[in-house]
Amino acid sequence: CIAFMPATEIWLLLVGINFYPNEANRLRGAVNDVSDIESSLKRYYREINVIKLVASVTGKPGQTAPPEDKHLWPTWVNFTDNLKHITQKAFPNDIVWVHFSGHGTLRPTKASEFSYLEDYGTDAALVLLEPDARCGVRYLRGIELARFLDDMVNKGLKITVLLDSCHSGSISRGEDPIVRGISWNVDVDSEFPLQIQTPSKSLVSKKEILRDANNTFPWLLHPQGYTLLAACGPHELAKEICLGKKQQYYGALSYHVLEALDFYFRSNIQDATHELFYQRIRAKMHHKLVGQHPILIGAKRTTLFGTKVANRKSSSTCEVTKVSGDNEIWLNTGLVNGIYIGDKYTIYSQAEAAEHGTCVTITDIHATEAVAKPISSTGSKEDDHRIQVGFCATLTSLAQPRAYVKLSSEIDTTLEGILEKSIWLQRFPMDELAPMDTPCFSVVKTNGQQYTILDSKDCYIPNMPSVLSSTSDASDRVLTILEHLSKFTFVQALNNRRPSSLIDSDFLITANAEADYLNTLGSDNSIIVPHNSKVDITFQNLTNEVLYFAVLNLTPLRRIKHLYPARRDYQVVMPHDPQEVLPKVLHDIDPSGVVRLKPHMTVLTRLMKQQCDRIAEDVLKFFVSTCPVYGTNAMELPDLWDAVERDATTIGSADEAFGALMRKTLVEESEGTGRLRGETKMARWACRSITIRTVLGAS
Repeated sequence: CIAFMPATEIWLLLVGINFYPNEANRLRGAVNDVSDIESSLKRYYREINVIKLVASVTGKPGQTAPPEDKHLWPTWVNFTDNLKHITQKAFPNDIVWVHFSGHGTLRPTKASEFSYLEDYGTDAALVLLEPDARCGVRYLRGIELARFLDDMVNKGLKITVLLDSCHSGSISRGEDPIVRGISWNVDVDSEFPLQIQTPSKSLVSKKEILRDANNTFPWLLHPQGYTLLAACGPHELAKEICLGKKQQYYGALSYHVLEALDFYFRSNIQDATHELFYQRIRAKMHHKLVGQHPILIGAKRTTLFGTKVANRKSSSTCEVTKVSGDNEIWLNTGLVNGIYIGDKYTIYSQAEAAEHGTCVTITDIHATEAVAKPISSTGSKEDDHRIQVGFCATLTSLAQPRAYVKLSSEIDTTLEGILEKSIWLQRFPMDELAPMDTPCFSVVKTNGQQYTILDSKDCYIPNMPSVLSSTSDASDRVLTILEHLSKFTFVQALNNRRPSSLIDSDFLITANAEADYLNTLGSDNSIIVPHNSKVDITFQNLTNEVLYFAVLNLTPLRRIKHLYPARRDYQVVMPHDPQEVLPKVLHDIDPSGVVRLKPHMTVLTRLMKQQCDRIAEDVLKFFVSTCPVYGTNAMELPDLWDAVERDATTIGSADEAFGALMRKTLVEESEGTGRLRGETKMARWACRSITIRTVLGAS
């Protein structure tokens, strides 16, 4: 086997709990999870520090304790002492991998302002053993874990935390009895009350979590140098499955983590990032499991067992989620991502370059999934048959352009060939009327020395950088602007016009100026606020099912920023009546069905100085769905001025420049057959926009 030699030390803290005092709560696969993780990493790393705390089930009647040595039991003291031990012994830039497989739980949080808060107001905890306690278990609350990991981050350690548990109590919507979540026990809570008097610096108050659009997911810490991979969303199940050659039980997340690690090691990929790692795991779990969506939070571009940001970027625009008969290949991208029948992709393993992949064309398309068939392969005929779930797919050509461009007669020959460099754009005759459903821009030369871009009505477009025709890279700068405009316009216009979409009565978005609460959204969904003020925005779920949403900010300088939630894909909003989602034991949780964010609005300095504008118009675009919302963070675009300065030397790689607009599906579940995969409900989604006009000098 290959022996990898990391530049720093690796520390593994592995916790697997099958044995719980209550026989009904015992698991089958948690010890397998951590034992196989240990074996996998030891096979490829010569030097690795392993601390393993496990509690096994012997299968013998009347078992009252784990068979392992007591000092290796996964107790609260052993777990936290080893966290402190690693912090003391490790050096800055050392790698720390914390893997927990066992039960999670949660309880209502109504009184405490500072605590670990799920977005609908709950404390989450990991369930550890406590042999001398009345109930035999003790909770490691999120706020406690936050403090220990804070210390690691402060020392400069590079942390990956994997939690193969759910914190959804006894939620169960399926017939599989092996679920890694149990109900909160008030006796355990009272026997071991929370001792922390002041909040961790990584945590913020309940009000701030619900109101501040810049806050992180409240699992623990600031994500710089830190990554969390959780088994499921806040109301979902973390399941155990029986898979693999040995037909052993594993946690669903742990099994696919093992598969991904084995793949990267066998392929000798030493710079795999957390993002690539997550994309492979998510595609595999999407293929095999229903209702469990892993979540990645934190530093996505750091390598799994490295100290630097990786050079390897995720150049794929989507992934293969299913391979069926007749060479049909299913991709997790669709109408919601702007895909058309006839678009072409190259499919390849992460272990190989895209140029060695299989070329496919889109033959059928649905809301969030597309079907493709091979058209050619650069390798042998066997290449078409070895495509597997989890392979990458990169967009290589479009069946139709995403924008048309007209070049005026006075344009000199330096711009004649620029459109051939872009798969996004296509030239259109200057004297003809372009189709209404596709954006069209015109490039003209003003004053004989400056290139100017006009909109489809031949009107001047505000807040645009100027390009002098005499500059050596003028053609590249013009192409950068045109591509940027086409992508910005695409996101701006994105919407679901199908009858199955969510409607206005399903959710409510309101906005009030903080300085004047009577200043609310008008009939045109806009609000005017003064410079350097905040807007109080509320999203309310009016349905009897869980909704998911994300918010993009489209700025006056044509930047697209993933505004909310920060550093993760989507926000979960519980229904106003939780009984449809939560079990009876959790009905005292007050999810409220409401999430609030509070962006701070200013008129940008660049607008003040360069454009002399006193009004800045920001559009907040809400992507709302009945399924987890993915891919909005991949729609981010830089400031147009910055894009021109930065990207002028990298023209021709539209997907790379855009951050892969169509990298991930916005809504993971498919409407390909009119129904959710494995479910009976229709997947519904919608986009809603509100406009915030910030006025300089307004009172």
